[in-house]
Order: sequence, then structure tokens, then C-alpha cells
Amino acid sequence: MTKTRKVDIVGECASPRGLEHTKKSRSKTLSKQKEDESEWEETRCPICWEHPHNAVLLRCASHKKGCRPYMCNTSNHHSNCLNNFYQTFSKNVEIGDRPSGKKVTYVKCPMCRGKINGWQVVQPARGFMNSKPRSCPCEGCDFRGNYSQLRLHVRSEHPFARPAEPNPQLVREWARRVSERDFEDALNMIESESESELSYGDFVVL
Repeated sequence: MTKTRKVDIVGECASPRGLEHTKKSRSKTLSKQKEDESEWEETRCPICWEHPHNAVLLRCASHKKGCRPYMCNTSNHHSNCLNNFYQTFSKNVEIGDRPSGKKVTYVKCPMCRGKINGWQVVQPARGFMNSKPRSCPCEGCDFRGNYSQLRLHVRSEHPFARPAEPNPQLVREWARRVSERDFEDALNMIESESESELSYGDFVVL
């Protein structure tokens, strides 16, 4: 007669500490995601003033301090903001330690006006902003859609249009804003230097 043995199978149970840690980790992730999405919802391209499509994040001198300028990196069938921005506002500056006649391209951040050192793609931000509707770049067209919808629309309705030339009005507006900010920075610098010259220790020199 064949004997059968009874085998007790004991399942592994997750410890309470492990479950608590997992819940906290998920909660932090969701909180960070909501925080990021709230920031991206308010983000506008500083050139066209709409949700940035195919967005890139400019890496400026104040990046570590929290400066996060996103800009459209679409083709010349669309707003083409990144290319227009570099073409319109970049300057060739001579560097002292470079060979004579050599220049480097210098362009200021549209938010903090520090030097831009390049740009990067932040995929979660790009995906979120691509889902946001915006106007067709072609003058007189009332169509609105997200990035995928706009691409299909432009290909079918405006296949030969090239609406991405720099808008003179936007260029003038941007130049005015830059001038105002530079003027404010200059005033703040003068005031700061004046205060440091007038004050000495706990006394004020009159």
C-alpha cells in the first residue's frame, strides 16, 4: 500500500514593514508626479506663449537653482521656436583664451537670462505637454489640437505652408521684456553696491 505524506505548504507573507515602505514609496511617487504635472500645466513656451510641443528643457546657468524654461522644438511646419530663438537672440562673443578671431555662440535664458549651455529632453514633461491642445500655426486657421492632431492637420491641410518665420511682433515683445529685465537687474546691482558702500559694520557713513 502506497503511503502518502502530508506536506504543509507555508506561503511567504510580506512583512508589515515592507508593506508600509511600499505604500510610502508609491505615495511619494504619486505626489511627485502630481507636483510635476501641476508645474507642466502652467508652463508656456517663452516664444509662442503656448504649451510647448515636442518640448526641450533649456540648461541654463541657474538650472541647479530651479530655473526650468521649456521651449517648442518643432519643425518649420509648426512654431519652430527653438531654432528661431537661437537665430534671433544668439550672439557671437569672443573669448579671451581662444585663438584670435575665434568666437562662441552666447544666448541668454529667457527666464533668468543666464548663459544657456544646451538643452535636454525630459520625456515625461514632453509627453504631458504634447497632450495639450494649441492653435494651428498657420495664419487664419482656427484648428486646435494636441501635437499629434496638429501634425496630421498641418500635413493634410497646409502641406506647403511654412508658418515658422520669426513673428516680428513676438520678437519686439521679447526684446522689450529682455530690455526691461536687464534694466531692473542693473538698478538692483547699483542699489546693492550703493548699500554695501554706505554701510560699514553697524554704522552708516553719511
